[in-house]
Amino acid sequence: LLARLRNGCGLALLDAAGPPIRSNPSFQRFFGRSPDELRGCTMADLEHPDDAAVDRASFVSLLGGRTAEVRAEKRFLRSDGSTTWGTLTLSSTRGATDGASLVLCMIEGANERRSAEQALRESQDLVATAFRATAFSPAALHCSRPAIIR
Repeated sequence: LLARLRNGCGLALLDAAGPPIRSNPSFQRFFGRSPDELRGCTMADLEHPDDAAVDRASFVSLLGGRTAEVRAEKRFLRSDGSTTWGTLTLSSTRGATDGASLVLCMIEGANERRSAEQALRESQDLVATAFRATAFSPAALHCSRPAIIR
């Protein structure tokens, strides 16, 4: 099923130790790794080092049944060493045949949204600075009667 889900979110099935057992092409593209390369990695190997310790505690809590779902926006490492942002959702389940703990991992890229949010903040700061630097303010721009321009 995961292999047929080619577009959209990256999906992977993780075992209790953390390596992806199965993943879809979107998951593989997100990390820039083949399925075989991913099977040799734990999620801690794929996470930015500054985010890994907190996420390990969340993963243990998820496997222990104390948490139903973990969701976080964080940095990940691609195979070329670059950092990319993604929204990670983890949900625990049990294997149908052996009852072993498994984790469904969903990841969505967040670089474009974060860049757009940053551009919006910078634009808002620029407009605010321009208003402070002039005699005009939003209140001064309000007209009680609309002007007629011919």
